[in-house]
Amino acid sequence: MNKQTGVSSLRTHINEAKNAFDAILRFRFMASLLTIAVIGISIAIPGFFYLMVKNVSLLADNLSLEKNITVYLSAQTSNEAVNIFANTLKKDPHISKVRVILNNEGLAQFERAIGMETGEVFAENENPLPHAIIVTPGNDAQTQEELTKLVQYINSNNHVESVRLDKDWFTKINSFINVLSFLCFFVGVILFFSLLLTVINSISNRVILHADEIEVMKLVGATDNYICRTYAYMGACFGGLGGFWGIWLATLALFLTSIFFDELTQAYGFDYSMQGFSFGEFIFLLLFSTLSSLVVAVFSARRAIARIELVE
Repeated sequence: MNKQTGVSSLRTHINEAKNAFDAILRFRFMASLLTIAVIGISIAIPGFFYLMVKNVSLLADNLSLEKNITVYLSAQTSNEAVNIFANTLKKDPHISKVRVILNNEGLAQFERAIGMETGEVFAENENPLPHAIIVTPGNDAQTQEELTKLVQYINSNNHVESVRLDKDWFTKINSFINVLSFLCFFVGVILFFSLLLTVINSISNRVILHADEIEVMKLVGATDNYICRTYAYMGACFGGLGGFWGIWLATLALFLTSIFFDELTQAYGFDYSMQGFSFGEFIFLLLFSTLSSLVVAVFSARRAIARIELVE
């Protein structure tokens, strides 16, 4: 008997959900479409910001640009000592590549860069440039903490005059990610309230429009919970359809952005494809939109139905 009651209750809920979905399509269709559109935009805009934060973060993690440590040696260091120190660095497991630039090579590069011939700027015995070693950290030394330890290790050598960690780029990109994350959160909160107000307005209007039918249902013994159930499913339908529409809009915006983003990465010699929502993120957004609209619809319907009872 209990099993039959459970099956019957489940069928009732399924039928009411179908009726709520049909009501969205048949009754005041344009108003329903507008509600779904507003909910979709409320999901799409913060969703797009989230995708941008996600992709910029992944790109920053994958890039090896400017992850170099430039080591400047003292002027008294001989070429032999430079090569010995460079070979020592190559044996370090935290270092993937070492490139030596002797002072005469650095001077030659400088002269070529300004269009001068060799020896035209400085004589060989007047070369003011120090020897330099360009160190590329390995994959296990990419965090700020590990890089700092590696810099301290290199700086402990007696021949080292100074060590420069090219981290300005990381500081800028991390600042940009933080700003983008804040915008994502701030805009998301504002548009979440927009979603709530949209559902409240839509459900309240529908309850008011059906006030006469609700009064008749109460006269024949229908409870508030029973009457409210249809509007709860209607709110869930609004949220589900709006969430799906918002995810599609955010994905479309990401696709259009990726066209220009690919040109930018190719111009700098990077190979990166922008990533959309994962399956887990897709389900989360859909459930978030559906459940939020469901809860707000129940709250709105109960208040509207209670007002009809007070008027009566």
